[in-house]
Amino acid sequence: MDTWDDAKLQSVVISKHGNPKTTTEIVCKNFIEAIESGKYGWFWECPSGGVNCKYRHALPPGFVLKAQKKKDAEEAKKNELSLEDFLERERHQLGKNLTPVTKESFAKWKAERLSKKQVEEDGKRKLKEQQAAAGRMNGMSGRDLFTFDTTGVYGDDAYSDDEGPESGDDQGWDLNKYRQETEAERARLEEERIAQLGGVGVGVGSLRLGE
Repeated sequence: MDTWDDAKLQSVVISKHGNPKTTTEIVCKNFIEAIESGKYGWFWECPSGGVNCKYRHALPPGFVLKAQKKKDAEEAKKNELSLEDFLERERHQLGKNLTPVTKESFAKWKAERLSKKQVEEDGKRKLKEQQAAAGRMNGMSGRDLFTFDTTGVYGDDAYSDDEGPESGDDQGWDLNKYRQETEAERARLEEERIAQLGGVGVGVGSLRLGE
């Protein structure tokens, strides 16, 4: 059966009628092994009782010969495009109006890229400052809420004792109080960090901002 394909194998199995006396859906392992080893054919007899074998002599759904699998894999490998071939193909598709990469051109590109990244980061920082000034924290991450310094946004003298960013608006949220709690939390975390390093905390957690 070395020259058989899946269609030929299927036709021979159907012609031999398998073992019609079986009542199970389990496929006989001797049958599968005979097929995979190339021993199956018109005159093959199952060593587990021939036609009286209690297991099915039928191909499982979707069964593919190992030889066929190997052939398919070899064909796929032939059609597989190597990285070198892919890059070469892409290079030819770039056209002719290109700028050669030199040390100077690469340095210029890198500087422009870093500059653009810095501008983007500055824009994000300013946006967060504006959100904090307006009392809106929904655009800031949890890390931002604990690390963002609002001193430049709300100075210690920006509001009197009776005033606040929410003064006159019964919205139930005091930004000054929130800022002080945030500073206290930052101080506590700093003390824990110093303690873990073997240092001694200075008790800044007990201080209030502006005192």
